[in-house]
Amino acid sequence: MKPVRLLVIGDPHGSQKLLKLDTRGYDAAIITGDFGRSDIMRGLAWGKKRASKAAVSGSYKEYVETAVPVLRHISERLPVFCVQGNAEVSDDDIKVINKTLKTRIPLLEPELARMRNLIILNHAVAKFKGIRIAGIGHFLEMRWVKEFSDIRLDKMLLAAIEEEIARIFFANVGRVDVMVSHQPPYGILDKVNHRGAPKGWKGRHAGSMLLLEYIRKYHPHYVICGHIHEGKGIKRVGKTTVINAGCCGDWRKLSVSR
Repeated sequence: MKPVRLLVIGDPHGSQKLLKLDTRGYDAAIITGDFGRSDIMRGLAWGKKRASKAAVSGSYKEYVETAVPVLRHISERLPVFCVQGNAEVSDDDIKVINKTLKTRIPLLEPELARMRNLIILNHAVAKFKGIRIAGIGHFLEMRWVKEFSDIRLDKMLLAAIEEEIARIFFANVGRVDVMVSHQPPYGILDKVNHRGAPKGWKGRHAGSMLLLEYIRKYHPHYVICGHIHEGKGIKRVGKTTVINAGCCGDWRKLSVSR
């Protein structure tokens, strides 16, 4: 049987380059999350921008208005299997922003629902042309909160919950052909070197320990991730090929045997 030909797209962040991408010759696309541009949002999160009304509303508007064209362009041409990243925005948040700040930011979820070829694999597995593709969106781990964030009770509680949900998912899904994860596994293509990152983060590994444990136990053929943009590359972990697909217009071809 012919291998399944995948178009692997790193965190798009609304890159206009992807609107010119030739999708011919592929069976499906994989997208690693963080669909829209998040420059303003990142500036707010990292303390580089003041949290003004214009900045807060602008961060959501920037994200939605750049995410939709990219996802629509790809999904009109190919089935798209994707996960959500840490920069994703919810319609509940948008509604609160619109009501509080008297803005009219468009909602994202109705747009996504109209994209019939878009399959969001958050804690889910799909069978496609004889291969199994699983996906898990961005999740917090207690280790990450302790190393990279303020240790607050609410954040630690959220991390404990999300970590347990991820642990159960990995155990239940078992071995797959392709695991799509927003973040990379710990120690693998996950070192923070972004020039805008907080000083205490640089040179440290920000990947998922749970994902690394999953790889060592179940040996999926491929793990496709993003999140740490500067970690773009390919590395073998035992029998598994880990691909950090990069961001902002980065893409690559992948053939998966059936």
